[in-house]
Amino acid sequence: MHLEDYVKFIGQVPNEQIPSLYDAADVLVLPSLSEGFPVTVLEAMASGLPIIATRVGGLPEVIEEGRNGFLVEPKNPKQIAEKILLLLENNKLRENISKNNIRKAMSYSWQNIVQQLEKVYHKIISDK
Repeated sequence: MHLEDYVKFIGQVPNEQIPSLYDAADVLVLPSLSEGFPVTVLEAMASGLPIIATRVGGLPEVIEEGRNGFLVEPKNPKQIAEKILLLLENNKLRENISKNNIRKAMSYSWQNIVQQLEKVYHKIISDK
């Protein structure tokens, strides 16, 4: 399909190389057929990448349409291509989404997660 100048299929990489790959990317595309809550999306968000993902699993809870990425229907390459082109052709949109993703990723820090869990535990204890 002559994609080798545009797309790199690199397979599994060591964890320490992941940040440099996110830095080299313009967009994260996650065309999954099923997902739970993928760490890949959080890593990409923290790196400021816009996300294009399928509307499956926990992804709709993380991706806010047009604010930090786009959701597409599974098995719909046309929708994926349209969103990729939209992001690559619109620098302002890509920059806004990038800033939004960096901010949103902070809400998933371990410190914030622990604080949220503590609130839940305190509520459960105080309700008894």
